[in-house]
Amino acid sequence: MVSDQYRTPTLAEDLAHACMEIAFRKKRGFYNLAGSEFISVYEFARKIARYYHFDESLIRPVTTAELEEPAKRPLITGLAIAKAIRDLDYKPRSIEEGIDVVAGQINED
Repeated sequence: MVSDQYRTPTLAEDLAHACMEIAFRKKRGFYNLAGSEFISVYEFARKIARYYHFDESLIRPVTTAELEEPAKRPLITGLAIAKAIRDLDYKPRSIEEGIDVVAGQINED
């Protein structure tokens, strides 16, 4: 897993809730909606593995340069979500909470 690319994982349920708030509150304009925590793709994969008690040592870090992806990827991506927090009372769940939500959905199926 790539260790030098950072993201803000976003739980789909948080995104959907924020979209509903925009509609209910009749807001106009642009709102950035994303998770609030920056994490490397590698560390994110390790958190998921840890949650499911998988062997984390099987996940090996690689840099973007070593990966040699055909498409260029930015090392750090994210969005400023202060406006959504202020106007919509947007409260994205933590990465751990998001993993719990997704795991609960998988276990229900």
